[in-house]
Formats: sequence, C-alpha cells, structure tokens
Amino acid sequence: MREINPPLIKLKLLQRRINRLLQRLLVPVAVKGGIKGHSHIDHAAAHTHKAMVIIMDLSDFYPSVKSGRVYDIFCQRLGCSHEIARLLTRLTTYHGCLPQGAPTSGTLAVLAAERLAIRLSHLAEAYSSTFTMYMDDMAFSTNNLLPKSFQAKVKDIVEQERFKLKESKTEEMVAT
Repeated sequence: MREINPPLIKLKLLQRRINRLLQRLLVPVAVKGGIKGHSHIDHAAAHTHKAMVIIMDLSDFYPSVKSGRVYDIFCQRLGCSHEIARLLTRLTTYHGCLPQGAPTSGTLAVLAAERLAIRLSHLAEAYSSTFTMYMDDMAFSTNNLLPKSFQAKVKDIVEQERFKLKESKTEEMVAT
C-alpha cells in the first residue's frame, strides 16, 4: 500500500511550474518514465522478441529519495543558489522525501536515479543486453542468457546508489 500525499491546489500549481523547468533537463536514454514524451509502452517495447528478460523493482522509490538528493539536483543540475535550492526542496518534498502525488515527484525521482540508470546501462552493455527504467521498474533483456551473477551485480549497483530492490518482484523470463 502506498501513501499518497497530493499537494494543496496553490502548491500543486507551483509544483507544475517547477516541473516544467525540471522537464528540460536531459536524462539517460534508458529512462522511459517521469519524462514527457516517454511511456511504459516505450519501456516494454525495448524488450520485445528477446530470448531473456529480467524485470526488477525498486522498493519505496519515492520515499527513498530524501531531501538532500533533491537539494543536490537543484544545485548541481539547475545551478540554483543554496537559498533557492533550499526553497525549491521545501516546495517539492514532504517529511524529508518525495511525496507520492506531487507533480514534481516523478521527474525528481528519475533525476535522483540518473547515476543508477547510467551505471545499469553500462552493465547491460557489457553483457550485450538492453536496459530501460520506467520509474521504479527496471528491465534487462538479451538474446543470450545472462549468468546468475548478473542479478547480484545489479543489486550491488542499486545499493551503492542508495536504493533497494524489492526482490519479491524480481522475475526472470526465458523464451523456450
């Protein structure tokens, strides 16, 4: 069960304006969610007709993006002053993390997971496979078989980037 914390009307309008600014930032090509013009269909289409598909899910994606990460996005990616970054962070977080239901949360979550997406893209490339990420859903596919150690490497990278896998939702599908 997910806790939804939609903002009040005036804050929601302000967050929509902030989100339009955030949407201008570039993200890795593997990212298919949280960015205007991409969808779950793009995420799934990248993995059709492959011999092996592994799907994984990040646990508590929005709540795992803490205020410090959001602050860093405003400072580093947008070049905001510390005062402006602090204000924008307060306007886009709730109880120290990203709230479900805010217009800015999807984009900020994707930006917070940018390094994760880049590292997992490189790992996938090293195994001649494809990687995409739609919000907290990750998929890897290949026409070869991936070794069992592959999933352990994914888990290591996820944890190094301060996220957690929801291992109960990991699924490996092999075409027969």
